Amino acid sequence: MKTKYFVDTDGNYIAGFGGLEDGSKPAEFPNAIEVPYAPDDARDKWNGSDYTPHVKTDEETESENLSNMGNDFKKTILKCMKEINQSDSNIFSAQTKTEILALVNQLRS
Repeated sequence: MKTKYFVDTDGNYIAGFGGLEDGSKPAEFPNAIEVPYAPDDARDKWNGSDYTPHVKTDEETESENLSNMGNDFKKTILKCMKEINQSDSNIFSAQTKTEILALVNQLRS
């Protein structure tokens, strides 16, 4: 069955739906407009003949940068914690190592 793609009256992508008969629309979106294909990014807007690419706001860019930085930090901390836990040194007490392992488990989730 062919997937049909829909936008709202403002050109915002709604979704793709399968199982619809020709000419029919999803019941949840009676004003939906069928378009020939889905956008590359769901935030793109249909302009009547093609999608206009979404332009990230400063806030979105900053949020992505912070997220990526957070992921890099998380990976580095996990690596350090693993090395500390596997070391034979007595730099850390058993309680501290237990606390480190708890932090590692939190970071993994």
